[in-house]
Amino acid sequence: MITMKPILEPEILEIFNKGRFGEDIEGLIISDGTGCLGHCLWRLDGELAVILEASVKDPSLLDGAIRAGIAVAQNAGASGFWVEDTTPDMTKWRTIFCKDAAAPIPFETIFTPCCG
Repeated sequence: MITMKPILEPEILEIFNKGRFGEDIEGLIISDGTGCLGHCLWRLDGELAVILEASVKDPSLLDGAIRAGIAVAQNAGASGFWVEDTTPDMTKWRTIFCKDAAAPIPFETIFTPCCG
């Protein structure tokens, strides 16, 4: 089973951050129980959730990693989001799911309530 859990230890966050994004970042680690499959790092910039990096071993996990980071930031009080161009895959994800939207991108762009 694949899990995505918050990274609560600052020293673990720094292993993924490597000083690139400064301080005040948060993250999720993606695991299958036997090893790390990837991570997602973000920052709350006021009410804007900024996805700084999503890195996964299996490309099929990228969508879930980015959406999970955005959802956690939304639950923490963000009112919109942005996905940085840290990697070509992140840029491609934003282009596919958010078209030409500018920051802040509304959560409804990728999270639609179920009606029924």
